[in-house]
Amino acid sequence: MSRRGAILQGSFLGVLQSGLRLAIGLVSVPLTLNYLGAERYGLWMTALSINAVFTFFDLGLTPTLMNRMAEAHGRCNREAFQRFSSAGVVVGAGLLAVGATFALVVLALPWDNLLHIREPQAVREAPVLVAVLIGCATAGAALGCIESIFMARMKLVRPRLYAVGAALVSFILLLVGVHLRVSLPLLAFLTGSTSVIYRLPLLAELLVREPALLVPRLPELRGLLAELLPVSLLFLGIQASAVVLSSLPNVILACVRSLADVANFSVASRVVNIPLLAVAAVLPVVWPAFTVAWSCGERNWLQRRLRLALQTTAAAMALFGVVAVLVGPQAIRWWTHGKADVSPPVLATLSAWLVVQALVHWLSTFLHSITDFRFELVCYSGSAVLFVALASVFTPRFGAAGMGAAMCAALLFGSLFPMAARVRRKLT
Repeated sequence: MSRRGAILQGSFLGVLQSGLRLAIGLVSVPLTLNYLGAERYGLWMTALSINAVFTFFDLGLTPTLMNRMAEAHGRCNREAFQRFSSAGVVVGAGLLAVGATFALVVLALPWDNLLHIREPQAVREAPVLVAVLIGCATAGAALGCIESIFMARMKLVRPRLYAVGAALVSFILLLVGVHLRVSLPLLAFLTGSTSVIYRLPLLAELLVREPALLVPRLPELRGLLAELLPVSLLFLGIQASAVVLSSLPNVILACVRSLADVANFSVASRVVNIPLLAVAAVLPVVWPAFTVAWSCGERNWLQRRLRLALQTTAAAMALFGVVAVLVGPQAIRWWTHGKADVSPPVLATLSAWLVVQALVHWLSTFLHSITDFRFELVCYSGSAVLFVALASVFTPRFGAAGMGAAMCAALLFGSLFPMAARVRRKLT
């Protein structure tokens, strides 16, 4: 399949997957919010934010290895490709061990005091909930190297197709869980195991057809780590900064306000993130394509594709933001049966953040693809520091609206402006 055909098919399936996730979210949010109540639902969203910390325990090696595999594939160097894929297997095994250890540790932490939990059932469920989410996240990340092998070789269709099927299975299990009134940790497992489920068929396919790609080369591991760690640690810093930007809003609201405020803010964020799902669906597909094009010197191709993506994305996100502010509060009250109440200022600040975040995603993906991690680290670190400073001032005064404003301003000045200038210089 040509690169263009692979990108189009992979993007279509990615958007289909995101549309399915959107439909699942539209159905599951009122179901779970009504079933769990505001405090337990807020606990779930806060635990997800805390759990994001564990997603970068691979030390940034997984994306670095995918870039190396894509470069090797573009140069038809099978031996180099196999070296990097075997290193990914070792990294995945290490992730599983680290995840299991931390899952046991969090069971002993006083989550009721840390998160100001009052409801007795939520107090009992909190430690197990966090442990379950850590297990799902690290298991999915451990299998991420399997998906990277397919993506780096531009085999983009099967991973997305399996992801669509896994999302359907997860949603069915969620409906069964709500119907049977299972515990919150089990409910979180049913929705969080998707990243593990859809990668298992990919693993099985490699074991049958190309097992050599999965054979650990332990004697070569030390040399590979010495080669990759300086770059991967930069990506780790990027991930850490991204976790601050994505996870701290719920944590800060839980500490400064209440878990009920977290629930309202999470519902508003889910609504505003609807079009961002389409962008997020396409980015994993174009990332290896950008890497291959860059390694082959196709600057004009990259310029055209990136310019079109940025212009289309900005217009679509801005239009959605206007609609969200105008009809969002009434739609959310209807959608959640009055369980969530979101004001227009909250939706306005989050809509502004949406436009900025979508553009940053595209620029960051290009910088990812050419391994310009050092510059990205500066941008994301600056955004994270700026966000903490602004959120500490705006949130106590203006609540969720202040949080949205802090998120938008930090990303705009810390990442969007400098990234745009950097990408322009790289492509001209």
